[in-house]
Amino acid sequence: MEEKLLYLASSLVGRLSRTAKTLDPKSVKSILVAKRDEIGDMIYALEVIRRIGTTYPKAKISVYCKAMNNALVNSLPIKTEIINNASELKKYYDVQVDLRGDWSTLRRALFGGCSWYFERGSIRLNNKLSGGQTHEFVTNREIVRPLIQETWDANDLHRLDIHPDQLTSAKNLVGGIESEEYCVMHCGARDLARRWPAEKFANLAQEIQANYKIKTVLVGSEGEKEVIDQVATLAGDATFNLSGKTSLMELAAIIRNASFFIGNESGPLHFAILERTPLVALFSKGVKDVFYPLFPNQHVIHYFKESNHTDQDADNSTIHQITVSEVFERIQSFQT
Repeated sequence: MEEKLLYLASSLVGRLSRTAKTLDPKSVKSILVAKRDEIGDMIYALEVIRRIGTTYPKAKISVYCKAMNNALVNSLPIKTEIINNASELKKYYDVQVDLRGDWSTLRRALFGGCSWYFERGSIRLNNKLSGGQTHEFVTNREIVRPLIQETWDANDLHRLDIHPDQLTSAKNLVGGIESEEYCVMHCGARDLARRWPAEKFANLAQEIQANYKIKTVLVGSEGEKEVIDQVATLAGDATFNLSGKTSLMELAAIIRNASFFIGNESGPLHFAILERTPLVALFSKGVKDVFYPLFPNQHVIHYFKESNHTDQDADNSTIHQITVSEVFERIQSFQT
C-alpha cells in the first residue's frame, strides 16, 4: 500500500513538473538518476543511464544508488558521479529521474529540487490501467522517453561493460577446473521463498556432470555461503565452489563465459540474462513477465498459486513444485 501511495504522489508531482515547463535539452547541465534498488533491478537501469549520458554529453550525471551497485555504475562507458547517501545530494539538479526513488526523492522534486521530474509512478499507474506490469527494462525506458526521445527493444540492450582485467581475474578463478567448459549455478536468494531446495540443486549438478562431463561452478555472496556450501557438500566433486570469492564484475565475467546458467530469481540471474547466456530461471512469488528472461535459449519455470500468489514463504513457496527432471529437460533443449 505504501508503494502505491508513493507512485500516486510521484505521478501527480511528475505531471505538474512536465506541464509547468517545456524541457529544453540545451539548458540541461545536471541530471540526477535515483535508483535505490537491488542488483537485479539496477542491471535493467544501466541502459537508461548509458543513454542519458550519451544524449546529454555535456551534463553532469549523478546516480543515487545503493553502494552494492557502485561497481555496475562505474562499469558504464560514461562519466558519472555516484552518490550513496542522501546527505551528499545537491539542493538542485536541472533534471531528476526517479527510476525507483523514495519519499525523500519525491520531496526533493516537490519542493524545488529540480526543474523537470520524470518518475516511475506514472508508468506503473498506466500499466495497471492497460492490463499489468511490463518488463522492467520497458518500464525504465518509458520513464525517460520524454528525456531521451528514442526507444529501444531487448535486442538493443548492451551487455555489461567488463574490464579486461576483470575478465582475466575471472578466468584465473575458474582455473582450477580441468576442463575449460563449465556451467554456473546460483543457489541463493535474499528471500527464502525464492530458493529452490539445496538437495535439488545438488542432484541437478550431479546429473549435469554425468551427462555432459562438466563441472558446475557455484557462485554467490558471502551471505549466501551457508546454503551454497550445503549444495557443494551434497553434490561432491560435481561442483566447484566460488561462493564469496568473486567481486561483482568477476561474477559477471564468470557467467559470461559459462556454457549455461541455472539460478533462482536473484541478481546473478539477471547478469546471465543480459549476457545472453543460455539459462534456466527458477521463479516463485515473482510477478509474471517483469523480470523474465529476454533472449533465445533462456527458459523460465514458474508455477502460480490460484490466489495470493505473492504471499509465499520458504515452506509454501511454489518453487518446490519445480522438479530436477524438468530443469534438466530445459538444459537438454539448448545443448542440442
